[in-house]
Amino acid sequence: MVAAVEKLNLTLSGQVRIRGEVDARDFAGSTEPDIVFGERARLGLAASPTPDVTGFIQLQDARVWGEEQNTLNDAQADAFDLHQGYLEIRDLFVPCLDARAGRQEIALGEERLIGAVDWTQNARSLDGALVTYRWSDGGWVKPFWALLSEKDAIAAKGALKQADPNVDEGKDDDVWIAGIHAQQKLGDHAVEPHVYWLDDGTSDIELYTLGAYGNGKTPLGDDLALVYNATFDLQVGDVNGDDIQAYLGVIHGGVRTGPVTLTLGYEYLSGDDDTQDARRESFDTLLATNHKFYGEMDYFLNNAADTASLGLQDLVAKLRYKLTSSTALAADFHYFQTAVDDRTAGVTAEKRRFGGQSDLGEELDLWLTHAYNAYLDFRVGYSFFVPGEAMQARFEAQDAARGAAVESHGTMAHWAYLQANVVF
Repeated sequence: MVAAVEKLNLTLSGQVRIRGEVDARDFAGSTEPDIVFGERARLGLAASPTPDVTGFIQLQDARVWGEEQNTLNDAQADAFDLHQGYLEIRDLFVPCLDARAGRQEIALGEERLIGAVDWTQNARSLDGALVTYRWSDGGWVKPFWALLSEKDAIAAKGALKQADPNVDEGKDDDVWIAGIHAQQKLGDHAVEPHVYWLDDGTSDIELYTLGAYGNGKTPLGDDLALVYNATFDLQVGDVNGDDIQAYLGVIHGGVRTGPVTLTLGYEYLSGDDDTQDARRESFDTLLATNHKFYGEMDYFLNNAADTASLGLQDLVAKLRYKLTSSTALAADFHYFQTAVDDRTAGVTAEKRRFGGQSDLGEELDLWLTHAYNAYLDFRVGYSFFVPGEAMQARFEAQDAARGAAVESHGTMAHWAYLQANVVF
């Protein structure tokens, strides 16, 4: 038995991440901040019985402290799950062709459209397949497919985990996403063209997203370089017979010198100025890791829902300063506005989305990271948001929607956290 186990080439991995937060993000001076603690615990096991075949299993428990009672009364482990479980084959039939199938994290490009959302304690994994083909000069292409929702009946109401498709014969209400993402390096520059196809049979949506991401640097002398990244994506398709025409545009540029990188950027997510016509113009960020891009305070995770489909403009300045080999400081300043004004036909000015206002506000994010050793790191952060008239109107509308008393939301919002993370 010992010899058999040794031949499996087992690798154990794990993570424990704890984050405490002080949360006052509701713009209301009448409420006290919430203090919450979140935790992620992961345990992974990889087995490689041959150099080209690996099976990987990763279990995860994600929780907020206190959501479950002590284990004498509650031992359900509600958020305990198989986070990843996949089979990977390298050099499948031909050299440089790898295939992975099963539940897995998929993160492409800088995760503006397909990402793992690692900031959240539960993170995102998908059921599907990913193929990677690499060539010698730093290029690759990755076709993938993931099933987001299976609508066929599951046999015996879930007692047996196998499909019973004859129950729903003739229906095609599944939700899935597929695509091709490629990269080609050209010295210090890289370009990543991609195309994605989302098919939602339940909501009658066919959405095609095609575009490219690029990044690189241009040296200007000793220890000085221009740096940049840019993204453009176009979305077309239809939803319930309405045409989809939307786009995303991003441009960032700046300088890197020694331990300091300073960049300025502009990001535009298109919006829909008239929700009553037969055209949808609000850009869908698909399965993005939006926490990375539109402010650490997470007010704009869903372009349509969080901007009332008016879209988003973000003028951002970013500073990265490596204080020591193990400690780094970061600061982001965002100025947010809606992308378009509400011109919906037949809607009076005072009843327009966000009351006809476009100024969402300004956000400043500060954080410090420190690598304590090879396994443990700390991160501490603080953010505040000064709401504009549109943001105040958004939160007042949320009050009305849930039947609460409508109050002013003009107070500055704050959020702070301290995180410890062990990875092995």
